Amino acid sequence: MDNILQSHVFDHFDKTYLLDRLQGSVFRITETVHDGARRGRYVVELDAAVLKQIQEFVEAPAPPSPNSAPIWKRPFFTGEQCDAMKRSYLKGVTSEALAVQYGCKAADIEEVLRFAGIAVVDQTLPSSPQQARQRATKRTVKRKSSKSPARRPPVKFLPPDTPWTEEEETSLAHHYRRGTSMPDLVRYFGRPYATVYAR
Repeated sequence: MDNILQSHVFDHFDKTYLLDRLQGSVFRITETVHDGARRGRYVVELDAAVLKQIQEFVEAPAPPSPNSAPIWKRPFFTGEQCDAMKRSYLKGVTSEALAVQYGCKAADIEEVLRFAGIAVVDQTLPSSPQQARQRATKRTVKRKSSKSPARRPPVKFLPPDTPWTEEEETSLAHHYRRGTSMPDLVRYFGRPYATVYAR
């Protein structure tokens, strides 16, 4: 247990602060947040010289505010919030959904992810595998008459008993984790709703 020479507790809004003076001119600040997204206990230990620099910074006169419109800055995220963002994104939650959760822009979430070394991918659906198969097997037929070409029939669903390829299963799992809606998945894979839902 640390040798505490002196302690002081005070409340500020929905937070409680415990200040401890330890041996060797070290100070420990324990912040307890009672409500909100940051709910929990946070501890930091500072040397007396660092506290003095913080005090000088706080007591220094503030620089004049610029005449132009304020520049929008990225909101501050705690380390725990950044870790939670990374875990959620890697599980398939989109940056747009995380932006709604943390009350910021998707670009802010993506900046945090890139800083952590996580590649941010485009989360839109590419053309469907069924359309890719149709393009690969489609043959061009020369028309003898000058009539306008017939309209293409609407895309038909694959039969329910059509086996899933490993690539399609991986893609389905990926898009499902990203929060893609069932109607989009049905259109994307060209399979009946019940088949996609069961898979």
